[in-house]
Amino acid sequence: MDKCRIALSIDLPLPQIDKELQQVADMLLATLDMRDNTTGQHSRNVAKYAMAAGTALGLSQEDVKTLYIVGIFHDVGKFGIAENVLFKPGKLNKEETDQVRTHSTRSADIVRSISSIKELANIVECHHERYDGTGYPHGLKGEEIPLMSRILSVADAFDAMTTQRCYKKSLCLEDAVKELRSMIFSQFDPAVVEMFVQWLTDQGFLENACRTTQGPQENKKAEGGYGTAWVQGGCIMIKDPAPGFPKAAIIPCPEVSLFINGAEVQQSIEVNSKDQIKIETISHKEPGFVKIRLSQDKLQAFLEIKSENHISYQLEDVDPGTKLQLSVRKKSTKSCPATFAEILKLLEKQGITYGIDYNVIKQLVDFPYDGTVEVAKGQAPTAPLDGKIELFFQETIRNFENADENTNIDFKEINKLPTVTIGDPLALNCDPRHGMPGKDVTGGILKPKEPLYYKLLAGKGVEIVEKGTKAIAAIEGLPKVKRSGINWTVSVDSLLFHKGDVNMGTGNIRFKGNVHIAGCVDNGMSVSATGDIVVGSLVTGAKVTAGSNLSVKGNVVNCELIAGGFVVLSKAIQPLLSQLCQYLLEAYGFAEASFNRIAINKPIRIGNILTYMKERNFNRQLTFAETINKKLKEYDLKLLGTHEELLMGAITRLCGINLLNFNTPEDFRTVIDNIKTVLGYIESTTATEGTVKIACALNSSIKSSGPVHIVGPGCFNTEIISDSSVVVSGVFRGGNIRAGDHAHIYEAGSEMGTKTLIAVPDGKSIKIDRANPGVSIQIGKKSKVLNDKMTGVELYADDDNQIKIKCS
Repeated sequence: MDKCRIALSIDLPLPQIDKELQQVADMLLATLDMRDNTTGQHSRNVAKYAMAAGTALGLSQEDVKTLYIVGIFHDVGKFGIAENVLFKPGKLNKEETDQVRTHSTRSADIVRSISSIKELANIVECHHERYDGTGYPHGLKGEEIPLMSRILSVADAFDAMTTQRCYKKSLCLEDAVKELRSMIFSQFDPAVVEMFVQWLTDQGFLENACRTTQGPQENKKAEGGYGTAWVQGGCIMIKDPAPGFPKAAIIPCPEVSLFINGAEVQQSIEVNSKDQIKIETISHKEPGFVKIRLSQDKLQAFLEIKSENHISYQLEDVDPGTKLQLSVRKKSTKSCPATFAEILKLLEKQGITYGIDYNVIKQLVDFPYDGTVEVAKGQAPTAPLDGKIELFFQETIRNFENADENTNIDFKEINKLPTVTIGDPLALNCDPRHGMPGKDVTGGILKPKEPLYYKLLAGKGVEIVEKGTKAIAAIEGLPKVKRSGINWTVSVDSLLFHKGDVNMGTGNIRFKGNVHIAGCVDNGMSVSATGDIVVGSLVTGAKVTAGSNLSVKGNVVNCELIAGGFVVLSKAIQPLLSQLCQYLLEAYGFAEASFNRIAINKPIRIGNILTYMKERNFNRQLTFAETINKKLKEYDLKLLGTHEELLMGAITRLCGINLLNFNTPEDFRTVIDNIKTVLGYIESTTATEGTVKIACALNSSIKSSGPVHIVGPGCFNTEIISDSSVVVSGVFRGGNIRAGDHAHIYEAGSEMGTKTLIAVPDGKSIKIDRANPGVSIQIGKKSKVLNDKMTGVELYADDDNQIKIKCS
């Protein structure tokens, strides 16, 4: 029999499958046959071998039918493999190997596309998984692999071994069986291999495949009068020769002891039927051993095994001939060198009592294996979760480095300082979590590693609350953290010291706290702080807003300066927001009533109603937000702190097409309430009075909630607005002063009559050391123009509300 084609002789009825599925299978296999003459037939062989193995394992008829189907389809994914790779005679490189390994997934995808068998795709996909977990595509191990995939794996490998390919020769059946058995526990399920081999033996394939026969010349002689000898059923049979013909001869082999008439014979000898012939086959045993080995951490116990190998020989049947060359078939039987109970006792002797895998031990006893196998596994302690300090602020300047290409970037605002205000959370000390204890294979308790604890400490400007777990800001400023081992010290620096100039390279400065700038503030830049601002040099074409005091040691040119910024901001926007709230409440009442009437019959959003109202009789009320939005751009809203985002979010929702996005009256009312919240914050906040102290100002605007003092050469074409007194130690020429208290000017106006205005409220006075003609004086509602040059004068309003001049 052709040992490579025993699948053709398997006497198993092929299952009846759906006609349409059979047509698909026939088409695919025919296509494979056209591509080469091995793959299509290989699939048919594997299907039969898989059926045989399933039958030997006692599976149901339905399962055997499934094995036939997956066998037919298991390699159809090889359509996608290049022929120069699939039929390459030599060794494949890594890239080619990876390409070939995709065929199991490709085959499974084809099966999934066939609705009647799509549930079998996983079996096909896993037929190259290995029992030890090193297979592909998923690296499944042992019984994680579907049973039918394990059967398909053995059938696939057996046909590949016994079929000649372009890159290898075929094995005889006996060698193929040896190869299968050598790879149990590594590639194959031992139970599947043993039952398949037993089936081959029961069907007579192994015995027939390994039988040796006499050559044609000896057979021809056996047909004449020659004496003949043969082996049948392990016994030597003799036929005496015809008279005058030679007797048959027996040639012994090393694996048996041949006794003729009681004497051992080691060379060729002639015999007849009356001779007493005795054969004794030689057998021996190769001893094995079992050893226990513990891992260093005692979390694993391994069984190191070398199987006992029982070697015996069985006399082969030989056809009649004049010369009988004895031959034997070697039989090697492996057995575990220890019983199940003996292995357990050995484990007990080593103190191994926990995590023993009895199933693995039983398999090792039933299906001997040479190598090292894990037989017990402890429970490792779970890792602890270390404590950590979670910071609520960025430790570095934030910028727009992650902005997408559609983001409009203001490069003056690209750097944002992580400043905080009073009460802002800075850091949270998260408690660690202890790990759970484990147990080693000897039953010993394994303690988990201790988690790492951190300490949260308060530096300057920080308060620790909530039982030491949370740090909050006690002052406004720049948050910082210093790490030293497990100690994290959080502090807030209320002063930002900027060493150089403020320019496009540094970006604008926005800071909660005090700012000291050593250099200049360049054209187009902006500096704002909730506290004091000190500028050590020139300020040109810039805007500087201080929450409290502002001091500029250099000249101020074409600038806007604000001190006591929150007071200035509040006076500017509070009336606007109050008016907006009034307008919105009027619109809300009408819109809510309309919504409640219309929404009963059909779905509608209040945004639709508001948009209609904006185009009709509520245009003034619903466009006022857009007016305010433009006005707010003139002010530094950073002074509102967290309320800036609340205010701008509400204003944005009221502008333009955004008005359509309001769904319900409650949604619209929420925006009104947010604006009222900002108003409440402005009204309840106690503002800090700010002072301005500068040397010289040209073409600038100065606003302050407190006193303004010009200590240098003076001001030219400049406006000064103060809620308190104004003192100009030098010249004030061009522009106007509007003081909330007394004003004192060293020299006002010019000999050329440059337009200059100095104004104070009723009851306040204006002192001018040198007054030039053309200076306008305003006290309360009364005004006066000085026509003459005067020195050392004080101007005030008398009881008749007339402006009087008092000379010193």
